[in-house]
Amino acid sequence: YSPLMWTLIVVFVLRTITIQLTVLPPVKSFDCTNRHAIDCTQDYIFSGHFSKTVVCILFILAAKPTLVVPMVSIGLVQAFFIIGLRNHYTIDVFIGALVAYFVFSQQKLRT
Repeated sequence: YSPLMWTLIVVFVLRTITIQLTVLPPVKSFDCTNRHAIDCTQDYIFSGHFSKTVVCILFILAAKPTLVVPMVSIGLVQAFFIIGLRNHYTIDVFIGALVAYFVFSQQKLRT
């Protein structure tokens, strides 16, 4: 497997573990009748979408350092949309970025 795949697998496993450990009790006004079952979870820590985006951005920047501005712009836009649409709290997006960075850093140390 490629280093990108291993890094994404580790992030996915960490996300799965945190889903199992950090499920919040449902809010009384939380209506789940018109949504998919996957959307009805109360897990937030950490943002899997943003952590996977950060992993991909870090791998792209490792290969092409000249793409810093567009890659950071893409990451910031996604972060603002995730927070703005209230899919995650700000801390969840921040922790997702940290997890992605630390997993990426560990992968880079092994190679």
